[in-house]
Amino acid sequence: MKYYCLAKDDRMRKPLELKNYIMQGTDDLSGLVIYEDFTAATKMVDYIQKRFLFNANHIVSDMVKEVFNLYEQDLKSNVIFVMDPFVDKQYVYWEVKFDLIECLEYKRAMTFRNLILNTNKINNRKIFSINLEKQNHIIVRFDVAESIMRRFPLGIKFLNVTLV
Repeated sequence: MKYYCLAKDDRMRKPLELKNYIMQGTDDLSGLVIYEDFTAATKMVDYIQKRFLFNANHIVSDMVKEVFNLYEQDLKSNVIFVMDPFVDKQYVYWEVKFDLIECLEYKRAMTFRNLILNTNKINNRKIFSINLEKQNHIIVRFDVAESIMRRFPLGIKFLNVTLV
């Protein structure tokens, strides 16, 4: 089975960046409201990764979260409402967390673009996260990636992962 690392598509011009986002854990299920200034050129992407020192939070659109719910029954998520105070628009995003699995096969000069995973430690999971260089990354199986791609997402790219 093929696996992919979820990554932000750098080719997007003027994606939503959530400059006013404050990191919070998914244990707090109270939700979050963020006020952002949109322009006509702002693209509402389906995947945003916010990095803070030794942590990364994964924020997905409502569409991607629905796909994740199909494959992961115990999905830990927290709702984020993104609003523009001057324009009457509101978008729903979700901060998601997945089980962390230690399945990396370390090699020299490895980055999230050339990951090597041990299939014995994955146990045929569909969605999980890994920890590389003190940052976590979401790994999805081929069927999950295919389900997302059929919905024509914006701002997501899937990087191939090598399995051993």
